Amino acid sequence: MKGEIGNITQLTTSVKTNIVAAINSIKTELANAVTKSMMSNQQANSTSKVPTSALVYNMQQTITKLNNDLTKKTYSLTNLKWSNPAYSVEVIGRVVYISYRAIVTEAQGKYEYQIATLPSEARPTKEKRCSAWSADGTGERIACSLTIKTDGTIHFIAAKAFVEAGFTVAYPL
Repeated sequence: MKGEIGNITQLTTSVKTNIVAAINSIKTELANAVTKSMMSNQQANSTSKVPTSALVYNMQQTITKLNNDLTKKTYSLTNLKWSNPAYSVEVIGRVVYISYRAIVTEAQGKYEYQIATLPSEARPTKEKRCSAWSADGTGERIACSLTIKTDGTIHFIAAKAFVEAGFTVAYPL
């Protein structure tokens, strides 16, 4: 019987050792697991914090909004003074980009032309002034000025008579 008790004792010791090893393994796993105190609802540069799904969702919504804000929107001018101008009006984010070129007839120098009107989405909050260009019948370039008013009207003036006119401008909304 003594031999049998020894075998049971040995078996019991072996089982105890295996149970202790399993418990230690579980402790290690738990130590490596994420706890509530390690979670964060606030964006932080921390290697000891894990973002919650609510924070990740909020960040994704912000990224989506930023991407949508950077989408290019194209608009048309109205009240065109000169026929068949080649132009583009684009708003990307909160910046307006306008490129315009027109062939004109009988355009006089030192006269301010209201050449078009911008849609409300592209109108500046303050009056904008910039340089423009024109050319006479011989192709000579002529200095011009451009004014974009807060009501969206675009005004063009050249120093002398011209047959071609254009400008490129960008401004923040």
